[in-house]
Amino acid sequence: MYMKCLQLIALLLLFPVLVHAQRSVKNDTIITDVAGQAGLQQVTIKNFKGVTYQMGELLNGEKHGNWVELHLPDSTIKSVTPFVNGKEHGLALTFTKRLQMESETHYKNGVMHGFHRAFENNGKKSVEEFFVEGKLDGKQIKYYKTGKVQEENHFKNGKKDGWAKWFYENGQLLTEYNYKNGEIDGTVKSFHESGKLRSETNFKDSKMSGAYKKYHESGEVAIEGGYKNDKKDGEWTYYNEDGKVLKTQQYKLGEMTKEKVKRKS
Repeated sequence: MYMKCLQLIALLLLFPVLVHAQRSVKNDTIITDVAGQAGLQQVTIKNFKGVTYQMGELLNGEKHGNWVELHLPDSTIKSVTPFVNGKEHGLALTFTKRLQMESETHYKNGVMHGFHRAFENNGKKSVEEFFVEGKLDGKQIKYYKTGKVQEENHFKNGKKDGWAKWFYENGQLLTEYNYKNGEIDGTVKSFHESGKLRSETNFKDSKMSGAYKKYHESGEVAIEGGYKNDKKDGEWTYYNEDGKVLKTQQYKLGEMTKEKVKRKS
């Protein structure tokens, strides 16, 4: 697939020469019948300065084959999009003005279908994901500009479903959580950059519900309490790094009803 892309790019590098040769023509869309091929027409679209910025073919009045869009004013390739029966179909490519790959997107009958990849200016991937008939499906990976993994998600029929993870730029796990049909479900864990557990929060239908704990980097509990319908509820206790109680609070659906602060000895 990449070899075909490179061959296509090599052919398209000739386009700027052709474009500059047509600059005397005024703003227009030029449609020319292709001799000997019934229904096939070549299309060239120019801006108000007469500079070509898009070209392709029509078959029986619908977009057909590779359509090319150009960056202006230097006329380098901006995008190459394949069409069948007027709909995107096949591998579409976009490029920076320096002809670095910007994105690869597979289409089927006008919707994204297959792998999609996007790239940073340095050539490293920024995202890779998979689509089925226009909806995200399967594993999605997002990257830091350094090329290291920033986020991993799983999708099913366009919704997050299964484990999701975020990472520090050093590669250490930052947080992990589980989705069920697009909603956060179960225990969400976050971690200190050292790798030690930082917090545990229970969710149901994307709302905090149940026990909550936060930890000092030493591993000692810093806070423990609970949530109900996304609001603090019940007793909350705060500890110092030695495990001693600093204060306790009572909550009822997000409103604090009582507080007791431990006096320093």
